[in-house]
Amino acid sequence: MVAEFASTQPPIEINQDEIAQHLAALGYKAGDTIYLRSFYPSNDSRKIGDKGRKAEAKSVNQLVQLAAQFQAEGRGVYFVVNGGGHTNESVNACRAIFYEHDNLDKQIQKHLWRSLCLPEPSLQIDTGGKSIHSYWIFDSKISPQQWKQLQTDLLEYTDADRALKNPSRVMRLAGCWHFAPNNVPSGQTKIILNSGKRYSYDELRAIIPTPAPTLKGLLPTSIRDLQQGCPLYLCLSKENRRLIDSGAGSGERNTKAYSLACDLIGTAAWLDAQGYRYSLNPRDIFDDYCCKCSPPLGSDDAIEPDKVWKSATGDNPKPALSEDYIIECIKAWVRKETIPSHERAIADKSDHGAIVDKTNNVVLHPTAFIPYDELKTEYIKLLNSGASKSQKSRFKTEVNKKYYPVKLDRFLDDVETEYRASEDDELIKEDIQSVLDSANLELDIRQFLPQKLATALMLFGINQSLPQTSLMMSLISVTSASHQIGAQVLIGNKHNEFYQNPAINHALVGDSGSGKSIIFRSLVKKPLNALRKEENKRFASESQQYEKDLAAWEQSDKSTPQPEPPKPINRMYLTGATLEGLKDYIAKAPDNSILNVVDELSGLFGGFNQYKRGQGNDRQEFLSLYDGDGFSEAKVSKNIFVERTNTSWLGGLQPTILHKHFELGASDGLLPRFTFSVLPEIIRLLPDENAQSIDITGILTGLYRATLSCQPQTYHITGEAYKYFRQVDTKWQYEAARLPNGALKEFLKKCKGLLGRLSLNLHLIHELSDPFCGTPPSVIPVIRVKQAADIVEHLLSQIQAVHLQIAGETTQSAIIAMINLSHKRQSLGEEGWLNAREIGRHQSAKGRMKSLEIRELMTKAKEMGYGELRGSGTKLEFRATKNVGEMSAKVAHTEKLNIPMVLSPDSQKVSANVGEMSAANEILESIENTGVEPSPRNFVGDVGDFGTISENILRDESVGENSLIGDLAQGGLDVGEILQGDSPPLNTDENISLIAPTSPTISQLETPTIDTEPVLPADNEPTREPTQLPTLSSTEAQTLVEPEPETADILPTLAPTVADSCQQKLELDNINYSDYYCVETALKQAFRLGDGKEATVGKIYANACSNIQVLIADSTVIPDETKQYILRCYHSVLNEMNQD
Repeated sequence: MVAEFASTQPPIEINQDEIAQHLAALGYKAGDTIYLRSFYPSNDSRKIGDKGRKAEAKSVNQLVQLAAQFQAEGRGVYFVVNGGGHTNESVNACRAIFYEHDNLDKQIQKHLWRSLCLPEPSLQIDTGGKSIHSYWIFDSKISPQQWKQLQTDLLEYTDADRALKNPSRVMRLAGCWHFAPNNVPSGQTKIILNSGKRYSYDELRAIIPTPAPTLKGLLPTSIRDLQQGCPLYLCLSKENRRLIDSGAGSGERNTKAYSLACDLIGTAAWLDAQGYRYSLNPRDIFDDYCCKCSPPLGSDDAIEPDKVWKSATGDNPKPALSEDYIIECIKAWVRKETIPSHERAIADKSDHGAIVDKTNNVVLHPTAFIPYDELKTEYIKLLNSGASKSQKSRFKTEVNKKYYPVKLDRFLDDVETEYRASEDDELIKEDIQSVLDSANLELDIRQFLPQKLATALMLFGINQSLPQTSLMMSLISVTSASHQIGAQVLIGNKHNEFYQNPAINHALVGDSGSGKSIIFRSLVKKPLNALRKEENKRFASESQQYEKDLAAWEQSDKSTPQPEPPKPINRMYLTGATLEGLKDYIAKAPDNSILNVVDELSGLFGGFNQYKRGQGNDRQEFLSLYDGDGFSEAKVSKNIFVERTNTSWLGGLQPTILHKHFELGASDGLLPRFTFSVLPEIIRLLPDENAQSIDITGILTGLYRATLSCQPQTYHITGEAYKYFRQVDTKWQYEAARLPNGALKEFLKKCKGLLGRLSLNLHLIHELSDPFCGTPPSVIPVIRVKQAADIVEHLLSQIQAVHLQIAGETTQSAIIAMINLSHKRQSLGEEGWLNAREIGRHQSAKGRMKSLEIRELMTKAKEMGYGELRGSGTKLEFRATKNVGEMSAKVAHTEKLNIPMVLSPDSQKVSANVGEMSAANEILESIENTGVEPSPRNFVGDVGDFGTISENILRDESVGENSLIGDLAQGGLDVGEILQGDSPPLNTDENISLIAPTSPTISQLETPTIDTEPVLPADNEPTREPTQLPTLSSTEAQTLVEPEPETADILPTLAPTVADSCQQKLELDNINYSDYYCVETALKQAFRLGDGKEATVGKIYANACSNIQVLIADSTVIPDETKQYILRCYHSVLNEMNQD
């Protein structure tokens, strides 16, 4: 049953379930009498002269009806906890002990039993006002005599309301409502804890101490001995004390004034009657209240305060507090006043030395629970909302008032400091994670380079412990400086005039010994020196012929033009040229590009204007050379005019030096004209003496030769590619606009030019790698632009990581260095624990941190999840967790890629996955791609042949003085493979070691030997027939395998050359049918034949080894229509053979 009653306020419901639970918890049973009382609120004007009401109920329903009547009048409902009657004499057995602290915050009251070391309450009731009532219920009733002593001791021990010591004491009844004056409900009384626990008298008696009689006899006479007496303020009710402190607002000033006047007059009269001295005159206190009202009481009518005071005096009021409570207030004041002066001075001061306001009676319990965690959470929530300074100050004031006299300003200030530091820590963690992820983020160059070239570079990198990105970018930089002058790419249409020459500058960032020299030697000097020899021979031969022709012309009548001198020698690369010397060389060989290879780029930057006393413009001329604008000079000794240039720089850079150039180079665009890749600091050991070497000189020489021989032209991108180009460039430009001025902002602005240059170089690398390609098409497909964009994105992450890692002595760089040092120790077989001294020794002398600061860094790194700690104080040690850079899901869950191969007349459309064809492929498939996640693309696959070079590689013949693989025949392996020396194939669950393994291993898949005859299966192995597929008409197959190529929207495509058409007959007897590369190349050439195409395709497939046939038939990459066409040709050939 729920009782409803009406008043001026909305209907209020009495919760019968709460009433029943409250009574049941105290042991009330059906038929027991419940003794009720009801009172007006203490500050309600109707309370004056009202003694309250009494009632008895025999059932819960009757109780609810009585309570509804009381509450309809605005009265609170109470009941005798122990039962038995309304008087102390009527109570013959007691059910529970209890306390309340209405001068404490409710949150403190709720948990106070913990700090007082009391057992958990059986019951806790939130009164709906300012109190929490806590009960400890007995397992069996006790006598009133036992109860009085135990209850008194509990109140004394807990410093609770001492008025709760009579056996017939009433407490608020759960389910009813707490009222403010004028029938205004302030909250419902509810059960907030019902643990069900019961306690014996002996158990509670053992816990609650019996206080020593220290102040007995001191009162009431001791108060008279005090000179001034107890402040009258302390003997008033809490509500009236609040009115004295802050006054009242308009609309309630008179009502509140009357209530206060009654309390002042009644309390003062009782104190006078009892003989207690008190300080401050009651009327003075009342006048002070009138002044604090808003507006002040009496401002409209000066005699209004006198009327209120006179009215209250005539009603002969009583004190608002009970007599017992007033005595307890006096006792508390006496105890405080009798404390020795030095102790009282300490007690009266806050943490900051300010005198505590003695007029406030809200005292924090000495052992009260302060919810620091909740306060911290609430304050952080306020800070998260972007609170103003005044809002934070208000929050602190309210907290201090609630927990007075404890001052919590310092605690809240510390919370805010930690909060601000945590904001910085989040940014620091993002920077650190970016560096660590970038260190483990490696491009899979199989996505960007032709198959055989990518395979060679990958295995070379594994053998030499070099990252793929550095190798690929070095290769592209060398290729970009091998073009003839005039090669360029137009982005958009000719009206845009957005042309880019091929040159790409690249810097290898790493400390000494990180492998820069190996890259310079193997990717630059060895292959280009081989071409230099050819160039020297060419120049010598042409010079001899020129001398002969010139001598003959001199002896002739000179009617014919004078013979042209030979073209100057193309040096291809320089290693020590100044800017002046470089311009002189360009002027003498204006048709050639040039690559500048320098061990340290810092020497190049520092060498600007070194012969001009710092007054020259070398820096600006360097920028012009990158743009390919050419130059002209008019000097006393020489006049030079060069219309166009194509100059690239490839060099190394120390990380510690790079920071200075970042700051200097970002402003004028010097450093943004460079790309960067990081060479990690790893342990590099010499390979085993029996390990097979990987020589990439031959394949690179072929690529560079083809690039040097390629006729210059203007290249264009397709309309689809231009649309994608604009899309990614827009993203970069918006990112740049959001960044503050700095190096990264300038890099983003330059990305569009770099994207065009990379697209051009990737296009030529792929086209010149195709043995059937003549003149490279002038149209760059969209796939090359997408590949270039992925490379640019990776390079940007490298730039950001490098900049963060070396950006001065910052917290980020210090933590990263600490993590790297621990990882290095772990790679040496040590545990990797570091103390502050060891970390400090590896810091620079200028930025070396103190040991205390380093230990703080250790703690910060541990809290960020980058390591663990052991020990404490000066013995604190840090160890980085393994694979700390793989915390990003993007890196940790990247899929492993297979090597795509080509089976199509159009190398950009149809691919086949032959990832199991050789041991080399098993090695490559096991390499985990920890870089950019692959996006769906139609990759050009095995186009890694360079003219005659590819044929020599397939036959294991020497290219010049070098061969790709040394002495493969000894291992009984297919010469079509590119092996990592004697490295074993890796399991898919293993990571590649930084040091190449040295135990020779053969792939689990049996590799066929070199033979022009098909390889038959062993006697004990069943012969596997090719998978039978439905046939397809020749017309449909032709449509599928010869799709229309992409064309540019700007210019028509060039007419195909003879080499492009590939209209020649195949020599079937010279095909190596045991090698998938050879079979694939032959099929690709056969598809382009005219007459006899079907027969040639069928014969190639019929002669291929059975495992090669299976790979083609079971491939999930080759379109089914293409497979059907091949199989149809195969069956046609078999039928002809059977008829013969």
